[in-house]
Amino acid sequence: MIGIIVAGHGNFASGNLSSARLILGVQEKVIDVDFLEEDSTDTLKEKLINAIEQLGEEVVILTDLAGGSPYNNAVVLKKELTNCKIEVIAGTNLAMIITAMLDREGCMVEDMAENVVQAGMDGISVFHFSNSIQEVVDEDGI
Repeated sequence: MIGIIVAGHGNFASGNLSSARLILGVQEKVIDVDFLEEDSTDTLKEKLINAIEQLGEEVVILTDLAGGSPYNNAVVLKKELTNCKIEVIAGTNLAMIITAMLDREGCMVEDMAENVVQAGMDGISVFHFSNSIQEVVDEDGI
């Protein structure tokens, strides 16, 4: 099973994983790495290394922002840790995290990363009223 790391500024990672767990329940081989205000970039790198070591040889790292410290450190580790297959993704949203959790068995880490990015793009939309909408159904949620 491919390991998943969600990393981002502040509580981006832990907050998003909290939401994903609410929807899917607790999942194996999923770790959040928060880059907190008091953390140095060296501390962040150590957190990422520890997470990768816990998860194994195949890991997808979902980060909040391309060019940000979590993303940059993940890219450096992808280059340095040649014994691991690491894919790094930026621009993470909840749809991407859920897709990663559901679609990580029996596939290559590179393919999983591409599927996760596509799910993220597919999950973004703008609501427009339409004449075909008759009634909004009130429900308890997902």
